[in-house]
Amino acid sequence: LVSELVTNSVRHARVRRGQWVGVRARPRLGGVRLEVCDPGPGFPEPPPVPDSVDRFGGRGLPIVDMLADRWGAGRTPEGRWEVWVELDRQSAAASWKRLVRR
Repeated sequence: LVSELVTNSVRHARVRRGQWVGVRARPRLGGVRLEVCDPGPGFPEPPPVPDSVDRFGGRGLPIVDMLADRWGAGRTPEGRWEVWVELDRQSAAASWKRLVRR
């Protein structure tokens, strides 16, 4: 999940010299919250999944949606764009098994 979110920041945020992509993992009771933020424009809503298997890209956020127990995106109080995911300890293994079976 972290790799997908950081890749999205690197590909889409248009980070310039002196700017940065932030990554934070915070333990929560029963799980973990992962946050990736950047100075980019963000997106009003997630882009649609490509309709062709031959098309490169565009499947990352649907995978995030499948693996995360909760996720969302929006502006931080400092004006940076942030995407976050939460994983519950009990469901993390089950999510991984669902992905591997596909």
